[in-house]
Amino acid sequence: MAGYADSPVEAAFFLDRWLRLQPVDQLDSATAWSFLTREIHRDPRRLVLHLARIRAAVGLDAEALYAALVDLVLTLEGRGRGLQRRMIRGAGKWLKAERRQMLERYLAGRLPLQSLPLSPRSVLQAGAVGMLQMTAATKPAAVPVDLIEAARSCLALGQLDQARELFEQRLFEEPDCRTARQELLAIYRALDDRENFARLRAHLQSHGCLDPDWEAFHAGALP
Repeated sequence: MAGYADSPVEAAFFLDRWLRLQPVDQLDSATAWSFLTREIHRDPRRLVLHLARIRAAVGLDAEALYAALVDLVLTLEGRGRGLQRRMIRGAGKWLKAERRQMLERYLAGRLPLQSLPLSPRSVLQAGAVGMLQMTAATKPAAVPVDLIEAARSCLALGQLDQARELFEQRLFEEPDCRTARQELLAIYRALDDRENFARLRAHLQSHGCLDPDWEAFHAGALP
């Protein structure tokens, strides 16, 4: 990967190689980590970079993995809880026990986000000084994550469940978002996911935001 430029566009050609939580010895995790850390510094909203950085950290060490997970939850700021849970628990066996327990406490709502232990390898933690020498004033919340862009990034890499969760989160926040409704329905149809469809349909119905295609799928008129 050393031959790649620092462009997010070029990153798209190799990001999927770091999105599965299984060690792959031939990948240069250290180079990937450096590249992805720089990209996250430039734009912390790009969720696909965080997912790839978590994957790269699996090939490095437990502290890098913890830092990557913390940066993910800081970026999401309570949104996409299902995605946070999946990534933290999927990576759990590579974390040190104490750090894993702290993240589990955070997931359970027993530990505030700001109380997670600082990591010197975090890009976004307030007060942490990592490889990019970030200042304590850095606040990822200043520019919120674009959940639709993040979901589309997951879709492009075949991460359907992660994309579904992000579109659902957007609709719980803004049920009148037609783009999210259309793309989420396409996922429900592809997965034949009637359970999650019913849950979101009830939410949209309560806000008067049901589309004809949603009703057709509910009635069995759409495959």
